[in-house]
Amino acid sequence: SPKPVPCERILPAALMTVDLSTVDGDDLVGVVKTAMPSMKLLEPWNDPPWFKWSDGTITVTGYSDMRTTELFLRLEGGTTIGDVIRCFGPPSHYVVRRDQGQESSGYGYILFYPATGLVVSHMKYGLFAPSSFGENSPVDDVSLVPQRGDINAVLEQRYVGDWLISLKRDIRKWPTDFTTIGMP
Repeated sequence: SPKPVPCERILPAALMTVDLSTVDGDDLVGVVKTAMPSMKLLEPWNDPPWFKWSDGTITVTGYSDMRTTELFLRLEGGTTIGDVIRCFGPPSHYVVRRDQGQESSGYGYILFYPATGLVVSHMKYGLFAPSSFGENSPVDDVSLVPQRGDINAVLEQRYVGDWLISLKRDIRKWPTDFTTIGMP
């Protein structure tokens, strides 16, 4: 079986200590530098402010606008739902998405950890969608968001419009006996 992905490559513990609710774009660079001195700032680009850091192993993207400030990691290939649960425990909530479009269709899932501000997701475009997902299913990225505690607060901080309405409609509590979850 594949070797488990180290937790520090999913989300470094030092970044989990950052309280994004008190940080705006001007502070973000200093806060990340303090939390992870090994991270080098690669390129800031503005409108709205985006920042990117790397320590040679992981790359962290930071984003800040009037509404929110987030940190985002694109995960290395082979990272699974099982790795995330091993590192951070089970999420409290999840949403499964299936988008059927004229041009393309896609599917994915988002796992929510409102107590710690983690949002883990996977989206794939193409015609094929599995009938279910389980602990060996892939995840693509993890975000650290400023809202903590309440799932609705996380949703309202992060999403807007029709996307927010559909997430609120489709969100489910994580099953205590997780093995697989069916696709809609």
